[in-house]
Amino acid sequence: MIHDANGYVTFINVNSGKALDVTAAKAVNGANIQQYTQNNTYAQKWIVKNNETGYTIVSSIDGLMVLDLNAGKAVNGSNVQLYAANGTLAQTWNIVALNNSSYQTIRSRLNALATSNKNVCSDGIYVIQTIVNPNYVLDVTGGSLNNGANVQIYRANGTDAQSWKVSHDSQGYVIFTNMRSGKTLDVVSGVAKAGTNVQQYTSKSNYGQKWIVLKKTNGYMIISAIDDHYVLDLVNATAKNQNNIQLNTIYSSNGQIWNFEPFKPMRERLDETAIANKNLIADGTYVIQSKINPNYVLDVTGGSLDNGANVQLYRANGTDAQSWKITHDTLGYVTLINVKSGKVLDVTAAKAGNGSNVQQYTSNNTYAQKWIIKNSANGYILVSGLNDQYVLDLNAAKAVNGSNIQIYTSNDTFAQRWLFQSIAANNVGQVGELHPIMGTTLTTVDKMAAVLKHNNASYDRFPIYGTIYDGVFTTGGAPTIHSFCQIYFNEAAAEDVRAEVAFAQAMLETNWLRFGGDVLSNQYNFARLGAIGNGVHGNVFTDVVTGIRAQIQHLKCYASPEPLNKALVDQRWSNTLRAQATTVEYLSIPNNPNGKGWASDKNYANGIVSIMNQLI
Repeated sequence: MIHDANGYVTFINVNSGKALDVTAAKAVNGANIQQYTQNNTYAQKWIVKNNETGYTIVSSIDGLMVLDLNAGKAVNGSNVQLYAANGTLAQTWNIVALNNSSYQTIRSRLNALATSNKNVCSDGIYVIQTIVNPNYVLDVTGGSLNNGANVQIYRANGTDAQSWKVSHDSQGYVIFTNMRSGKTLDVVSGVAKAGTNVQQYTSKSNYGQKWIVLKKTNGYMIISAIDDHYVLDLVNATAKNQNNIQLNTIYSSNGQIWNFEPFKPMRERLDETAIANKNLIADGTYVIQSKINPNYVLDVTGGSLDNGANVQLYRANGTDAQSWKITHDTLGYVTLINVKSGKVLDVTAAKAGNGSNVQQYTSNNTYAQKWIIKNSANGYILVSGLNDQYVLDLNAAKAVNGSNIQIYTSNDTFAQRWLFQSIAANNVGQVGELHPIMGTTLTTVDKMAAVLKHNNASYDRFPIYGTIYDGVFTTGGAPTIHSFCQIYFNEAAAEDVRAEVAFAQAMLETNWLRFGGDVLSNQYNFARLGAIGNGVHGNVFTDVVTGIRAQIQHLKCYASPEPLNKALVDQRWSNTLRAQATTVEYLSIPNNPNGKGWASDKNYANGIVSIMNQLI
């Protein structure tokens, strides 16, 4: 606010340098008020008069016309106009000096906020995660190098398009520079309003490209340097690929809270992952089975010896074209060597992308031929040494002869899970049809009940003992055949064990619930756990469900590296048995190349499979 020699006042906007102006210099009711380049006309000159409650600002065009708040509404966006003086509060104003401690401009507030928070986020290179789902991060669409390229949220993929360099100016404002493009995080047109888009743009060092990082209890808020009422916002607080990033007013939403994860170059991440997993699978010779159906395995098409021969899925046939020798390098990267050809599993053209083909090729020690084996639910994933976002994948998740093998972005499906069945050196070429213990149940409760009733119509009666144990299943919580089978179905589902495997084993071990051996029916021990012969009765359980749960847990102990989902009741659980018999066939110790198993009888598995065939 400045006065001329005659005492007229001119109001000049600090941000724009332009003057408060009556549009078209028309002194009429409703004449609009604007800012305009200073021109020293009476349209830009005012008289400030004291009234009882504040000040009246009179136009020098016409002394009867004053500055007026349209409709007397003090809300964002209400227009200011010229209007005939009427003495209302809509024409009364307070004028507060900027050196008054009770008032600050937006810029002075932002400068103070930037200075006080300049140490909240240190200079460095980061991935910026949404706390809605930390697997989703700030990303430049398509890894573009162009000005105006959109900034979005996208699942973390380890690329430079998702890494941001944090730096500070002298006042403490933060500048985010994309590591791929070298361009900065920018508010489109420098306009702070709800819904304004955020993009990347060449650095201009203006406030549209500056930010303040503020620490909150659950992460960090990123405030625009244009206006401290606006922050970086994930649209609808939804973490999904390509969801947009914008400015929005501050409100209670996880979509406005972010975390800063230090960025590691991909090779550093891969090396660390290889080291951490180097002891997961021992060097040796294996058949690599699909989790979708373990009877289908990695195979070199036609048993070819040629470079470039395709790797596919094919039903296990016991040939060396389906056997793979695993070796580790010093860091822990795995090389898979086909036993028949001597060539290694290789990503064609060393190209890491969705659908990149996998072949065999002469060993060349490149990352296209290196893999990292990692634990996953009920199996393993094979991470490409080229890029930690890509894993070995069964095309279309179809376990049929000839299905192609490729690499694809990790998506946690069974198409990307594999089982490793060790082959003893003298047994290479001896793998036949296998029945996995873990996986999707193929039978039903009604089918189990019908098969049990067909084989033993006298449920919960044990004539071999007289009548002393009759009714123990009812007492133990399974009064009917159907309720007994339902428990098997439920307990198997809880641990991802196939119900037909557990049920068939129990029927084999108990002679269709007739018992009569060392284990008594009131022990609720349906798999002869701990019964080692010579009159040893084995483990005793409190009820039917506990006995069934112990059996299923022991099957999972043999068949999977995954943790239990229910509290441990299996008294014979041992970590040395984990994942040593992933199929029914390997429950027979003589048939198991790992030398472990449930029973010493080489035909034990055949008995289980025979009953399974009645159930599915």
